[in-house]
Amino acid sequence: KKFIIPEFDAFAKKINEIYKTVQKQCDGQVADYIPHLAKFSPDLWGVSLCTVDGQRHSVGDTKHPFCLQSCVKPLEYAIAVHEAGTEKVHRYVGMEPSGLKFNKLSLDEEDKPHNPMVNAGAILISSLIKPGANKAEKFD
Repeated sequence: KKFIIPEFDAFAKKINEIYKTVQKQCDGQVADYIPHLAKFSPDLWGVSLCTVDGQRHSVGDTKHPFCLQSCVKPLEYAIAVHEAGTEKVHRYVGMEPSGLKFNKLSLDEEDKPHNPMVNAGAILISSLIKPGANKAEKFD
């Protein structure tokens, strides 16, 4: 129950305030070296959330599809741990920082990816989710 937000309307109002403040941020560029990201407008901005008890709130451009890229890594890791357990997951992927760039495909001294948040670890983690399912079932 500690993750339930009791005054959700006040919380949603604060999210809207943060959204409006951050929306003014226009520094940076779209990562055009990643073809799928290059397709998206930098003007799109949205925030959507769902609490553990099902309360939902969205503001901004939340109906536009978007590419998660590395944002999916913590979610993928959580699903794998939920389905297979921490011990099994970490039989295949480490828990330590690599000191290398996230996209450097490298292994630690045990021939495992350093952690689930580097690309090599995320690729491995994805293979642990629904291991007996076909591609269509995994996509769903």
